[in-house]
Amino acid sequence: MTDAVIDLDQSNKRAILYLCIFGFFLRAVYILFFNPNISFPDEQRFWQEASSLLSGQGIQIGADGKRAHDMPLTAIIISLVYYITEGSMIGVKMFFAVLSTATIYLIAKLAELIGGNKKSALIAASIASVYPFFIYYSSLILSETLFLLFVTLMFVQLMNKDNKSQVLSGITIGFSHLIRPTLLYYVPVILIWQYFISKCSLKSIISSILLIVLVITPWGVRNKFSLGEFYIFTSGAGQVLLEGNNKWNISGGVSGSFESPDAYLKDVPQGLSELDEDRWKRNKALEYIKNNKKHSVKQAFKKLIRFWNIWPNSPDYQSWFYKFISIASFGVILCLALISVFILRKDYKKLSLIYLFVIYYSLIHAITIGSIRYRLPLEPLLIAIGSAGLSKMASKKAIEQKL
Repeated sequence: MTDAVIDLDQSNKRAILYLCIFGFFLRAVYILFFNPNISFPDEQRFWQEASSLLSGQGIQIGADGKRAHDMPLTAIIISLVYYITEGSMIGVKMFFAVLSTATIYLIAKLAELIGGNKKSALIAASIASVYPFFIYYSSLILSETLFLLFVTLMFVQLMNKDNKSQVLSGITIGFSHLIRPTLLYYVPVILIWQYFISKCSLKSIISSILLIVLVITPWGVRNKFSLGEFYIFTSGAGQVLLEGNNKWNISGGVSGSFESPDAYLKDVPQGLSELDEDRWKRNKALEYIKNNKKHSVKQAFKKLIRFWNIWPNSPDYQSWFYKFISIASFGVILCLALISVFILRKDYKKLSLIYLFVIYYSLIHAITIGSIRYRLPLEPLLIAIGSAGLSKMASKKAIEQKL
């Protein structure tokens, strides 16, 4: 009997490995034949930041040389791969495909920790390997793929009851912050959950906090020398908040959908420092929200609808082909995850950290900008929960049939 269990475990591990290899193959094919070049302005920005870093000028973009518009880790990694591959854009994109492939394994591991069985992992790996949105974004030189990897790894560590994993989550949280600054505000919830739900020792929690501080402090020190202030966030947060909250934004989406895309920036005072300009934009956005409460609430609902839309919001992707792909992938996963919340209701305490993160991340984009692109970090979690629920349903039916 023991030998049979070992063989089954080995068989599942091999199957997940094969699914990861297949997932990488799909990503590589998509890059080589469908998206070998830069497609989006944001990709160009990260490429500029990496090029600036390699030239010895530090991370900066644009004619005005903004130095903290983005968190630094994405540009640092792009520049390293760029250097190793001797300037190959395909090489950089292939590296992102490798990161996306690693995320397949992490999603499988998270599903196993949630569901408590190898079948959950196998289902999750099967879905993640062919998931269209993961394949598509792995071909783009953006922060999405990198952030997905670290967020999924963080939840794998937090769902693992081992104290070492709980401590090491501090490093992962720190690096996640250096990719995108949105996770740091969720840290207090994580710490409370670790202590009261996961029963993590106070020593481990303090160690985790120290590791977070250790990882993100160099960015603050860099900004002290570069911008004159110890600052651990970006100078682009006010821009995003203002872009989502002004009289020209009636859709809840990005400025590219406005009738006058740059109109909301016309009153920005000249001569402000990079951080002062960001603060001005943030205050302008908050003032708009305060003075237009009813409209802002309506906008928040619009942004949530855009954020959770089961097909693309962009006018360029409204054909039935794109809608079918989106509904057949994310639409199915969303339904499965919602059903699985009920199926896994006995594990609500353990899963509360994920549920609260989904709510937290949704609210951030209800305040800022609503887009299915920004929803992507939640999709590994939905796949893992849905796979665990599906596995439990299948096991229950198998037992009923035997009886």
